[in-house]
Amino acid sequence: MKFRRILCPVDCSKASSAALRAAAALSRASGGRLTVLFVDDPLLVAAAARHTIRVCPPQRSAIELDRFVRRAAAKRSEAAEPAHHYHVGQPAREILKLAKHPGADLIVMGTRGMGGIMRAAAGIDR
Repeated sequence: MKFRRILCPVDCSKASSAALRAAAALSRASGGRLTVLFVDDPLLVAAAARHTIRVCPPQRSAIELDRFVRRAAAKRSEAAEPAHHYHVGQPAREILKLAKHPGADLIVMGTRGMGGIMRAAAGIDR
């Protein structure tokens, strides 16, 4: 199957690194364009700061995103370098916005469970 546009939302975790490698392989195999998205959620950043969880400031996050993409997709010389976007907002909303415009044929993303503090910050009951 050919995918013209692949969107890979990342959070710089091991799971999203694996998803990015898979998305890059799919992009290479299908000749499609890969777009990587990182979304800084202001509410989660504020909650993390309140619980003394270290987070990067937005300008630092953009630099870290560039490094993350380069590391995860480093051995992809035959593929075009993925475009990457840094947005601030609610992750689900920003992912859907970018998926709709210019239109993604496929979304590849890693998953992992949230720990106690992040579950509480996100308002998720057990």
